[in-house]
Amino acid sequence: MTIKHQHPGPDPHGWGIAEQAHTYMELLVGEDIRAVTDIRRINPPCVLIEPQSGVFNLMCAGQAETAWTLRCLAPGIGNQDALEVLSRLVSKVLTACDKHRIQIQTADLSTFSSDARPDFYPSVDLAFVDVASWI
Repeated sequence: MTIKHQHPGPDPHGWGIAEQAHTYMELLVGEDIRAVTDIRRINPPCVLIEPQSGVFNLMCAGQAETAWTLRCLAPGIGNQDALEVLSRLVSKVLTACDKHRIQIQTADLSTFSSDARPDFYPSVDLAFVDVASWI
């Protein structure tokens, strides 16, 4: 099932996914949640906002139902209260999403690392779908 919500800014036509990711970041920051769109800027506890994939509709050139991940990150796994910190962060993010009518579809508990940030961070990946312009 695809879930859409009203885009929080102006009409998304003509907006790229970077601008839309920035809009989600501002939305979370406005709720006093540290959020970033650049992996090099993560500083847990925080949320990394990432577009994952798009399904294009032939009736609307460049518009796609875009799968997004709000990757909630806690301090490194050596931190004994990481699960507690992660739980509080996820609760704040879910409350903010509900307030702004972003309907989370799935939540996956995992650990996160990347070439840019080789440390391992406990994470909960919250996924939702929205319409975004890729052009």
